[in-house]
Amino acid sequence: MILPEFYTTCLAKYLSPSQLLTLEILVWLLQVHKQVRIERLTRLVLLIAIAYTCACLKGDKTQRSGQQKYVCRLKELKRTQRRHSNFWIGLYGQMWIIGWEFCRGWIEQLMQLSRNKLPYFQQGLKAMEQIQAVS
Repeated sequence: MILPEFYTTCLAKYLSPSQLLTLEILVWLLQVHKQVRIERLTRLVLLIAIAYTCACLKGDKTQRSGQQKYVCRLKELKRTQRRHSNFWIGLYGQMWIIGWEFCRGWIEQLMQLSRNKLPYFQQGLKAMEQIQAVS
């Protein structure tokens, strides 16, 4: 726990959940780095904001291209909201591509052994190409 529970409870009345989380991140940074300049903090916060925005935009483009079904489960029958946000789809779309690059040799060997899975594999490759084009 970064902040004592008393402070968290009190601050939760006045701050939104995202503001409270940002405060906890800043306090954690101060505790870890002990002597930190404000410039090192705004940059980290700015970097976090940029990374979050980029992941959301990639997820939105992936979803609009119809390729999110390869990255995550679509909305389930009894669910009223989507299972994953654009942020999640953007992050895991990139992780899917990184995983492919790392495991490519093994995957190709498995496809040689399981020829009946080849059409699904090719669909996935097309989806991955489209996700990379979005990036």
